[in-house]
Amino acid sequence: MELDICCIPDGKLCIGEAKSNGTLASKGISAGTAAAKYRDLAVRLGATRVVFTTSTDAWDKPSEKAIDSAFGALPHIQVSTWAASDL
Repeated sequence: MELDICCIPDGKLCIGEAKSNGTLASKGISAGTAAAKYRDLAVRLGATRVVFTTSTDAWDKPSEKAIDSAFGALPHIQVSTWAASDL
């Protein structure tokens, strides 16, 4: 799996995805499937933070919902969703 973000700030593993189109969905992959892949990878690697960032004004609603659904039951993983105004 490709990771756009992989770093260890303050000794804690952080992984993430950077998009230019505001959606996690891509050819043949739903936003839900993409978010679940990041969740599963975070759990397997022991990441305590996952960042989703886009250079558009906002994430689309299906991606926001997918991220919330994928990580909702994992309060030990800090999730950040950033858009252009946050960068």
